[in-house]
Amino acid sequence: MYTNPFSSAWGSPESRESNGWSSVGSVPPTFGVLPSMEDIPSAMIFTFNMPNSSILNCSVFGSNAAPYFTITTNSTSTTIHRRSGEVFAVINWQSHPTIQARGVLDPQRTAQWLRLSQDRKRRNMVVNGRAYTWYPRGNAICLHGTDTSAAGEIARITRANNSVTLQLSISAFNSGFFETSILATILFLSGRDID
Repeated sequence: MYTNPFSSAWGSPESRESNGWSSVGSVPPTFGVLPSMEDIPSAMIFTFNMPNSSILNCSVFGSNAAPYFTITTNSTSTTIHRRSGEVFAVINWQSHPTIQARGVLDPQRTAQWLRLSQDRKRRNMVVNGRAYTWYPRGNAICLHGTDTSAAGEIARITRANNSVTLQLSISAFNSGFFETSILATILFLSGRDID
């Protein structure tokens, strides 16, 4: 069974080194020619406010301070509610976790939706028939298109103190990546085995 390499990305410095993840500080990107999110003038920012330092029990706010989602977890599942109170998604924590999201993801294993690469350093997903890759870069987890029509960094997850930030390009937001990026962020930072 594989562990979740993304959940250890922001652990202690020892855990990052043992997993081959190291902080590169302010070094420019070296994964091809990738623009940083600072280079994308139209990025939307979403904050996971985690009063108990857990992404599994928090609220997601937009830059206008409006709540988008509330995330609650019990011993067997995590439920993501829209601001209207409607259940949007459920993650069932079992030996092989499953996820489903109304109108976005049919019920499936999390390992099937976010496939771990052979080298165990990236997670691949398909959205609207196109392949995308999540990979660590410095203290961030970045989403990048794998074909030329979707090239470049389109999302970035970072963590500081009791919050997590998801930066999402406007074009990615308009292309349906908002909900899938929220779900991926929860899974990556859950601290749970998602395989």
